[in-house]
Amino acid sequence: ENLPFKVRLLDKCENCLIEVQDSDSERLQGLAQNMKLTADQSRINIEENFSGLTLDIEIDGNEEDSGQYILLEDFPENLKFGDVEFMLTREETELPFEIQLKDFEKIDYPGTSKAEDYHSSLIIHENGLSWPAFIEMNKPYRYKGYTLYQSSFEILKDREVSVLSIVSNKGRLIPYIAIFIIFLGLGIHSVIRIRKMQKS
Repeated sequence: ENLPFKVRLLDKCENCLIEVQDSDSERLQGLAQNMKLTADQSRINIEENFSGLTLDIEIDGNEEDSGQYILLEDFPENLKFGDVEFMLTREETELPFEIQLKDFEKIDYPGTSKAEDYHSSLIIHENGLSWPAFIEMNKPYRYKGYTLYQSSFEILKDREVSVLSIVSNKGRLIPYIAIFIIFLGLGIHSVIRIRKMQKS
């Protein structure tokens, strides 16, 4: 309420396509002068989605900078008006433990730079205790309902970067419970049949 401008959300897309702006409206500002956002089909893997907002900002006493703006997810050029900055970022979830990367190793196919395998050596910290963990491409690490996957890696100018994906699977016990119920049912059925056979 104390901001010197009013913001109205015109459009949003959880997964956006960037298209060439075909409007010559004088109200288009910043990125909106050259591009527009259209909704694309959301992907199952949320990390592959690219979010964006189209905003209408009315600045008190400043018609020149008032108009329609585009805000992109994790884009380095955020909207800034005085001391107020607009950013569109992913929601952060704090883990109940800390992860420290001790070492990352990439093994290439002989004679090539193509990765045959890559893995991370980690140290898990929680409540003053620490212990090692190891993650490979197809061998995740599970702890406290979280599964840590070695999803990919990036090669920067001076170092290699390990990229992990962390998933919280609240229904992880359901398949085990279902299997237990099936075996229990089979056991009860077998006992009933044996008793019927003994009586006859």
